[in-house]
Amino acid sequence: MELKLRKNFKFYFMLMVMILLSTVFASAAETQGTVLASQGIVRKTNDFNGDVVNSLPIGTRVTILEAKDKWYRVKDSTETIEGWMYSDLLSVDNKEEIKKGIITASVLNVRSEASTDSAIVTKLIEGTEVIVIKGQGDWLQIKLQVNKTAWIHRDFVKVMPNLPSGVILKGDAPLMEYGVENAKKLASFKENDVLYIKHFQNGWYQVVTDNFVEGWMKEEFIELQINVARPISRSGERTSVFSNMSEITSKYIGKKYVWGATGPNTFDCSGFTYYILDTYYGEYLKDKGINLPRTSRDQGTVGTDVSRANLQLGDLVFFNTDSRMGRTITHVGIYIGNGDFVHASSARAKVMISTLSEGYYSTRFLKAVRF
Repeated sequence: MELKLRKNFKFYFMLMVMILLSTVFASAAETQGTVLASQGIVRKTNDFNGDVVNSLPIGTRVTILEAKDKWYRVKDSTETIEGWMYSDLLSVDNKEEIKKGIITASVLNVRSEASTDSAIVTKLIEGTEVIVIKGQGDWLQIKLQVNKTAWIHRDFVKVMPNLPSGVILKGDAPLMEYGVENAKKLASFKENDVLYIKHFQNGWYQVVTDNFVEGWMKEEFIELQINVARPISRSGERTSVFSNMSEITSKYIGKKYVWGATGPNTFDCSGFTYYILDTYYGEYLKDKGINLPRTSRDQGTVGTDVSRANLQLGDLVFFNTDSRMGRTITHVGIYIGNGDFVHASSARAKVMISTLSEGYYSTRFLKAVRF
């Protein structure tokens, strides 16, 4: 009987050990990431037209469940929020693909081996983005598809970190060895310089330079740039052009209102709409022959008037905030869908999201225009 009990105990003990080990290994296998945007928007589907599930604040840790195109399906630590996030809103732990390249030749031959004598497997046009796996002399091995690689000559590609990019907001921005105030200063950067963001922690971005030097920079010196540029439709179709409006404007939520300011850190109402449309959709406006004015009253005179019932992403919405019965435009925002608009509010002294369906702005709505 005692021998049998020992055998049973040994069996169950080994079973428990195996279960515990499998749990540990399963947890270790899960890829983690950190939200880099001030509001990391989570959507039901992996496209910019997908319904918004929720948004996660900067620094939130998430588990990566799946990767598809340039999107990640994620869940938060409470497992109450799950959905798709655009890749530029996240840093992914231990990302293997640390380099990418931008093709600089008008047309570049892609070869099966690192030699001009090898077969041409495809051609890439200028501006195409590729994942760089490794270098070999004058050649770079790139990823074409899953489990398929090829080679390109390094003279015709600009290599950079394969990470979300950030732009420097202030001159003499210090790059520190660690994310603490008294750390060693490694370098300083000019306004509008670009760095690549690897992580965020306690108000500091971990960044990588063009030549792959790593360091830390305070959040106030650098702004995440979301690479969601889309080709402009020459047929006049605008839906896809403005489909990323929520992601673009989410970076500026909470920025201070300052009268007469046009960004990138402070705005008045028309300065905000002018900055967003000129910075991210300037080529589209130029293609349409639209020269966007600076003031809200003048912005209401361009484009095509649309009814409140037919609003679409990217439409400008105008209000009179001086008098309930007034008809003079004094305020402007950008429609972002679901009855909401984003604007720089003087009353709240910041960029924020408000609703058109009820309350203050519902009674003061005057008109909307579409470009």
